Amino acid sequence: HLHRALAVLELAALHLAGHDHAGREVGEPDGRLHRVDVLTAEAFEEVARDAVDKVRRGEMDRNQQRAIASNTFEVMVDAQGRINIDDKLRQYAGLTLNSRVVVSGSFDRVEIWDPTRHERMNEQALQEIAGSGE
Repeated sequence: HLHRALAVLELAALHLAGHDHAGREVGEPDGRLHRVDVLTAEAFEEVARDAVDKVRRGEMDRNQQRAIASNTFEVMVDAQGRINIDDKLRQYAGLTLNSRVVVSGSFDRVEIWDPTRHERMNEQALQEIAGSGE
């Protein structure tokens, strides 16, 4: 049971994974998908270590590392299984108080989406899978 987690902008996870927004995923005009990722503290420690290593290797700018750190918030899961998402993260993901969201598992994290953005991403991904011949 998840009691503590970290909520972080999707940008951190994508950048640290070495993905290029252009061409990899369909999102908003800036190329991002604008969602909130929720990771366990242990999983985020790995993300943080990757960021530090990328800065040392010159693969990431220190300002990008700072942006990741400053846009990460610890959240607590309440007795009803809810978390409170920071205003900054809600705004980034296009969510408002009491708005509907899509909560989606993505193997190593939980993603919180605006339903329209999630549907757009999912349709594009399904088309890419169907077109890949696999």
